[in-house]
Amino acid sequence: MKTKLLFLFAFIITTANTYSQTEVSPYVENLIEPNRMVTDGTDLYVQGYENLYVIDTSAPTPTATLIYTPELNFSMYNLTISGNTLYMTEENYNESTGVFLGSRIVALDLNNLANPVDVVYSTGEFINALTISGNTIYFSAETLLNPPSFDPFITHIDKIDISQPNPEPTVIVSELTDGVAQDIVLYNNDLYVSDIDNSTIHKFNATQIEPLVDNYLINLNTPRGLYVFSNELYIAENFETTKIDLDDFSADLENVAQNTTYQDVNNGMDFYANFRDVAIIGTTIYMTLHEDENGRVVKIEDSTLSVDNLTLDNITVVNSDSNISVEGLKENTNVELYGLSGQLITTKNLTPNNNNIDISNLEKGIYLLKVENSKTFKLVK
Repeated sequence: MKTKLLFLFAFIITTANTYSQTEVSPYVENLIEPNRMVTDGTDLYVQGYENLYVIDTSAPTPTATLIYTPELNFSMYNLTISGNTLYMTEENYNESTGVFLGSRIVALDLNNLANPVDVVYSTGEFINALTISGNTIYFSAETLLNPPSFDPFITHIDKIDISQPNPEPTVIVSELTDGVAQDIVLYNNDLYVSDIDNSTIHKFNATQIEPLVDNYLINLNTPRGLYVFSNELYIAENFETTKIDLDDFSADLENVAQNTTYQDVNNGMDFYANFRDVAIIGTTIYMTLHEDENGRVVKIEDSTLSVDNLTLDNITVVNSDSNISVEGLKENTNVELYGLSGQLITTKNLTPNNNNIDISNLEKGIYLLKVENSKTFKLVK
């Protein structure tokens, strides 16, 4: 693995300082290097470098079930979800020889976990962060300026169309940063990228040619995982989780959660273990702690995350022969798909970042999609 990515510590020594945000509580322990997370309904997918877990958050006693490990000399770094498919970045690095052999994006069918992953895209560069919208995967890749050394490098942002066989990348931003892009999320056509080395969140319009890049947030504390819920961006940084209103240009960062309970050690010095990612299901905020001795998922409850006041005025539905995409979601949203005769075909909890329903196995015909038992769309396959 690339050592510059493994352990980027904020050297924070345990003190008696007090903080205003909520202290996390334990949830699931004994995970190996938990890093990134995505949600699908009540399922929480947690990715480490060598292990992918799923946690059913609706279970009375939640546990982490191992569902995937990459092949020899491959390590996972990030993941995103669309419908029943997880897309993951994997690095090919030979530990015994210390040789970097490139990266790839793979697809894991959650309905057929026994099947091998499909390789969607491969490159000789390092891919870390990715996100998906429809058939487009956006990802970060690093161009080495002095190969085979890992430093210096320039991180650029590309996209691929996964509906095409052997997709070729299109460069969106050719020189985003000289730091590591840890995570990417999409909101209203804008991509937000966390840059851990420069303590910055970059922002740009993904639909534009050669978009202007805005350093949206600066002077953060080692920002890693990002998550969009409603109109708010959640950021895992150091031992705190923060959020900001993306629709309010004058908004300030708000503290959400802190970890002053679980500690890690670097060079014999104790510090609060750092959050690696953040995700939300219902009114619960989950965060990963990647500790030296014990990885875990922790949580806090936030009753203000209720979706009782969900607005459906701006919801639109687009469908093809294989996929239904519900656009304009601001909250986690329940949908039901019916046949024309009234039989219920499937139910799904959609999120702003996972707003697709796989209909590739359905027969051609007319279907009805009901959103939150409030608004119904007629679809033709």
